[in-house]
Amino acid sequence: MKTYNSIFKATSLLVLVCIGLASCNDWLTIYPQTQIVEENFWEDRNDLEGVRYAAYQKFSDQVGKMIVWGDLRSDAYLLNTQQSSDQGNRDKYRNMMQANIDTTWADYDWSGMYSCIGYCNKVLQHGEEVLEKDRQFSQSEWIQMKTEMVTLRAMAYFYLVRAFKNIPYSTKVVNSDAEVEYFPQVPALKVMTEIINDVEKNAAGKARNRFTTKSDTKGLITNATIYALLSDMYLWKASLYEGRSINATASRADSDTDQGEGEGETSGEESGETDEPLDYRAQAITDYKACITYSRLAISKLKEQFEEEKKSMGSFRAGNYISWSGATKVADVDIDFMYKNTVNEANRGNVSMGAYNNIFNNGNSDESFFELQFSVSDSRENGTVNSMWGYFSKTHLVTSYSEEKKDDLRYWFSAWKNITGVTSAADFYCLKWLNTSIESISGTGENVEIKITAEEYKYNNWIIYRLSDVLLQEAEAAACLINLNENVDDNKQLCQQVLRMINRRWWVDVVNGGEPDTDVSSHKTMDAVNYSTLSASDYLTKVLAPRQIAFIGDDKYLTHPWCKIEFIGEGKRWFDLVRYAERLSGNDDDIEGMRTMYNTFMNRITGYETTRNRCENLWGLYCPIYYMECKAYRAGGSNITQNPVWNKSKYDRK
Repeated sequence: MKTYNSIFKATSLLVLVCIGLASCNDWLTIYPQTQIVEENFWEDRNDLEGVRYAAYQKFSDQVGKMIVWGDLRSDAYLLNTQQSSDQGNRDKYRNMMQANIDTTWADYDWSGMYSCIGYCNKVLQHGEEVLEKDRQFSQSEWIQMKTEMVTLRAMAYFYLVRAFKNIPYSTKVVNSDAEVEYFPQVPALKVMTEIINDVEKNAAGKARNRFTTKSDTKGLITNATIYALLSDMYLWKASLYEGRSINATASRADSDTDQGEGEGETSGEESGETDEPLDYRAQAITDYKACITYSRLAISKLKEQFEEEKKSMGSFRAGNYISWSGATKVADVDIDFMYKNTVNEANRGNVSMGAYNNIFNNGNSDESFFELQFSVSDSRENGTVNSMWGYFSKTHLVTSYSEEKKDDLRYWFSAWKNITGVTSAADFYCLKWLNTSIESISGTGENVEIKITAEEYKYNNWIIYRLSDVLLQEAEAAACLINLNENVDDNKQLCQQVLRMINRRWWVDVVNGGEPDTDVSSHKTMDAVNYSTLSASDYLTKVLAPRQIAFIGDDKYLTHPWCKIEFIGEGKRWFDLVRYAERLSGNDDDIEGMRTMYNTFMNRITGYETTRNRCENLWGLYCPIYYMECKAYRAGGSNITQNPVWNKSKYDRK
């Protein structure tokens, strides 16, 4: 991001001197010691902005953790068969993928996320006093900054909940070792309730819709991003409640909900403050509907951004976008800003990968809600994605596909093997984060061959939310409501429309050329499935499942969950599978949700039964707590409960 990175350069030295991030072994690393002289630091908006941008940078530094926590263990990947030049990490990733996990691995160190949270807390604590001191700092500027920090803090906590489940939670600021408190772990449902309430009360609808530059619009928190996050959080929270509805004897959102700290308690049934049992099914339905509502708000705000961008363009080419017929409208407006791919006279190579290039290569696309910014000009590299994916010997992961689908353009850059310079015939490579283009299309008819060229690139932005993501959050919530017998016909229609939009955009007739059908009201080539014959559960388990949506063309694709292709290499797949398992689990020790997920989706991975059995129960789908956290708590005379499935290390014992 050009604007905020240039500001960050000017203030980073001051920030890093004033706010030490180095944690010490004696104290809790989620709130590392700081060296701020409070009375001398918070004088004007520049002090706030320095910490504000440090929070964004700290969050962007966590891309590697986002991948390991949210994607690595899924069914989407295998290890690269080429000999790795980084054998130590290769062996570690193999063990992670096979659920043979060690709590001493720094990949599970959550201190980076908590440092980001600490920065956000600092800004939120001192904003009002700076507003009084600095007459050049306006109320509207403070409100925008406040919404950003509230939202970024919630986003960081949301990652921690999805990765670790029950986590330490607080909005308090710790200024020195003397002020360190050992906050108890708070149940996931309580944390979700807290951060949702915080964002709804203090951020939703209060941010800017658009900044002066597109890189800031996509790289800073806007209303569109806030609503996308709320949609995602409600989807996760609803799934937790739906799972708890299985256990009819339950009377609390979580068995130990009242473990949380005294401040910021939730109210009513969700906090466990009433003796009345919570109707988990009803709460799940309410939250799934909230997910849909916020998805639509997010898309409508993204549409507003697009319309404003059109006004600032020197020229606008409507032909770069798809105009859907029969598609659902959001806030009474069409979703007409999805990028288009075209194939004209395909056998002579006239193929446009417009959507791929605009979304992944060019960065800050019209379809993005929020991207972590990396660029050559700012010397901000995102080399993590290249260490994970690509066709080089040093990269760790390849995809779990076993064929190249020539009529689904997603495969060309997400699971391909006919690549210039590749000699191995064993692997299908994810090229999404490389500079990828079509080298040649040769042959005729069904024998057409596509060859891809790809070059390493370290500066691609990391996408947190994009249009397809939010559309599929909405569709998944609708599929869950179908399964709960809520507004079945309307939700079926919504699922069909979203599925067709997502899939048809990527379909190319590489043999005959032409453009994909854009009438989502009808069954055409990409979705020959007769939706009217599907049962309510089919919509969830066979069509949607946890956003496992790809080519739906025949029974093979309907009965086997191949749809990981849409988000491969984006850090989302494992979280989707965990959410699916949570939806089927009556409590944390329930084995059925975990086993159903593994048996349904993970049965193609090598040794899946051994891997499944190592998980033991639902806890096995979550990360272990880094052993240094357990040590820090004990040193402070307190305790933190290690994930029971991974509590096998001498470092975790008292």
